[in-house]
Amino acid sequence: MSQPVSILIVATLLVTTFADEDEVDTAANTVTIRGNDTSVRIEGDTGKIRTLYFEQDDDDDDDDDDDEVEDFSDDNEDVLTFQVDSLQEVDSQGVPVGLTGPSDRRHGLDSLASQIQSFNFSALDNSSTYQGIPVKNVNLSVFLAGPRATLDLMVMVFLGAGNVEFGNETFRVQSGTLKFNIKVSFLRNSYLFGLIALLRV
Repeated sequence: MSQPVSILIVATLLVTTFADEDEVDTAANTVTIRGNDTSVRIEGDTGKIRTLYFEQDDDDDDDDDDDEVEDFSDDNEDVLTFQVDSLQEVDSQGVPVGLTGPSDRRHGLDSLASQIQSFNFSALDNSSTYQGIPVKNVNLSVFLAGPRATLDLMVMVFLGAGNVEFGNETFRVQSGTLKFNIKVSFLRNSYLFGLIALLRV
């Protein structure tokens, strides 16, 4: 019997959050998480994670800070956008594997656009912890018919400072740090592989 195989990709974005009011917009299929000076919008239709950083109020009483608006559009050059566009398994030398054969036996997808109808959101949890540090988090999940796999995105914004561990590495986080994990679970036997990415801004 086939066992599900999971792939875990961890990316930590050290950015800091805006206001503390979160927003779940079911009509637009988005969730917006806010912390210290960072706002994070997650789009359920595309799986895009968009991040905005806002300068702290400099207390110079010129009220320029009141003009800042959350603009998550592609035209805003201050938005950092993350999206899983494709998947490909590679061997220990970085060479792609499983490129041929029936589509349900391949070890990757050139494009996820045709695979994704819409991600399913978990409930927004704004009173959770991660390794003892308070966080706000939401999860997204979508089934990929081609490789018969599930793609999960786990997004969290830290509400406090501390150290988090992944494997044998330790990373410093502060209030407003964005962290997201990407997990792929295949519904057939496959090789287990994973990637870790640390992004700092």
